[in-house]
Amino acid sequence: MSMLPPPPPQPPYPTGGAPFLPPSPKQRWTGRIVGGVLALGVAGATAQFLFGDAVDSGLPRAKYELALPQRLMDDEFVLAQDLSGTEGRKIEDRSRGTWGAEDIHALVALYDRGDNGTDGTMVVSGVYGRFSHQGTVRRAMLEGATGASRATVAGPAKDVTPPGSDIVVSCQVLHDTASDVELAYPACAWADGNTGAVVVAADLTTEDPADVDLDAAARDTLKIRTEMLRPVG
Repeated sequence: MSMLPPPPPQPPYPTGGAPFLPPSPKQRWTGRIVGGVLALGVAGATAQFLFGDAVDSGLPRAKYELALPQRLMDDEFVLAQDLSGTEGRKIEDRSRGTWGAEDIHALVALYDRGDNGTDGTMVVSGVYGRFSHQGTVRRAMLEGATGASRATVAGPAKDVTPPGSDIVVSCQVLHDTASDVELAYPACAWADGNTGAVVVAADLTTEDPADVDLDAAARDTLKIRTEMLRPVG
């Protein structure tokens, strides 16, 4: 009796008759970033609020809130997954009653550049409301982002104030050698007392940490901030 070969694997979604193909290394890396978003939501963007037990009444007035546009960076990145209802809710729950944070709302999302992120991907984990200690919040968000990845930190964090702005952006280079594709990419964070976010973006082509331009990444982060800002009310 002859042994029949096992049936071919079935694709997870309709392909219109196209043969099943395994994901490319870039697509696998994009999937790993989705998992990183989950870690960012819990370990990164929440940690900045764990400063104490009492609510500080001397907090700045909220003038803006954040939104997740369908597209960011002049339509370069397209919203792929909104995790605000799950990971964002965890951030909000953890911030209640903590010292230095009040009326906190959180957004967590994955953006793709190219089909399925094959030309690049970006994670945005942000909060808006009223909070103090902007420098501490910014650094904690950045540390949370770097800690959420298997990548190593390549060099010290850099504070950048882009020309024409009074917003300080803290940036760091991450170097990932644990996946199939070696990657170097920036993580940047801002906090202004009303809004804050950490942005982790990779173009999937940069391998050497020395090739990552943190000044350019800081400018891009402020552009993303501008595109996400909405006046309160």
